[in-house]
Amino acid sequence: WSFTSDSFKQIVKEYADHGFPLDVMVMDMGWHLNSVPPEHKDKNIDTWTGFTWDKALIPEPAGLIAWMHGQGLHVTLNDHPAAGMQPHEEMYAAFMRDMGEDPASGKTIPFDAGSKNYLDTFLTHAHAPREREGVDFWWLDWQQYQKTRSIPDLDNLQALNWAYYRRTEDDGRRGVSFSRWAGWGDHRYPIHFSGDADVGWPMLAAEVPFTSTAGNVGCFFWSHDIGGHQGGRNEESYARWCQFGALSAALRSHSTMDAQTDRRPWNYPDWAEASMKESFGLRSRLMPYLYTSIRQSTLDSVPFIRPLYIDFPNVEKAYHQSQQFLFGDHLLVAPIASAGVGPNRVASQSVYFPPGDDAWFDFFTGERFNGGEHAIASCPIDTFPLYVRGDDLVG
Repeated sequence: WSFTSDSFKQIVKEYADHGFPLDVMVMDMGWHLNSVPPEHKDKNIDTWTGFTWDKALIPEPAGLIAWMHGQGLHVTLNDHPAAGMQPHEEMYAAFMRDMGEDPASGKTIPFDAGSKNYLDTFLTHAHAPREREGVDFWWLDWQQYQKTRSIPDLDNLQALNWAYYRRTEDDGRRGVSFSRWAGWGDHRYPIHFSGDADVGWPMLAAEVPFTSTAGNVGCFFWSHDIGGHQGGRNEESYARWCQFGALSAALRSHSTMDAQTDRRPWNYPDWAEASMKESFGLRSRLMPYLYTSIRQSTLDSVPFIRPLYIDFPNVEKAYHQSQQFLFGDHLLVAPIASAGVGPNRVASQSVYFPPGDDAWFDFFTGERFNGGEHAIASCPIDTFPLYVRGDDLVG
């Protein structure tokens, strides 16, 4: 999408006008140059990689970012660094000189996250200027070759997730990253995402156990393309996916450049928009609970999103409830991942309440369920199976 400064501001305004909370503006790869200047047409430039603002779209980047900060937003930029520092970039000459190379050569030094000299020089010239303009963190969208060039057994994501995260810890801030999972040990550098997801029910159903079991390897902050990235339009699954997203690590939508997958909720039917607004509002109301749960998770290394068997390891049935999970210590969630019927799009989901002295109460209706019971929850489009443990106060 070729968003201009004005269109970014309009999106922020529309979120406010329609009553949807917004915390982070993620600029996909359209922020940087995506066309090669004529003088570099013969150099085989890969425009998936870019570090120079497209000033035709965003003439004053620092001003735009400052405006977003004034709206209470954080800003992250998409980054596909695999092609390295190419000769059309504004910082190319300075980068080459610091690497001990002649800028007049016009060559591109192969990207090498395994080289400290290369990575330090790259971050100094590719990232530091954008960070001085106010960029808060980076969306590392690495999907190229797996291993670094100079250290054959070092995974690129292992090196890059560490490096990108550490840069956000300056000035005493808590670090943050946004990238694919790099394997064991990468829990130190959240947030992670599952890559481009398909639209529709099968993918939504698959994301539920994928998200809860990710914590088994330390990946506590697993996110997904809410609504799906590609594959047409499914209004109902998008609304249900937002419900799941409200009880996930990040309520984050993402789609390909297709009008059918535009993820602005107000461009959907009234019933879908109303449902999504409830989900966004629920997420905001639960923020103190989410913050507390994440803090506790940090202290004891127990995932705040987790399968039932983490808390009930001796209960056989707890190992067979893949479509539900615990969200912190006090909430049980069983997202709807199938189409409903009738004008209210009522869909059903089986729910198992783990045994114990605590009862469970429907978050929306207050209905009570005893531990050890099964129930079939039938929910219209604006609610979903969400239960509070015992007499706990949440929301």
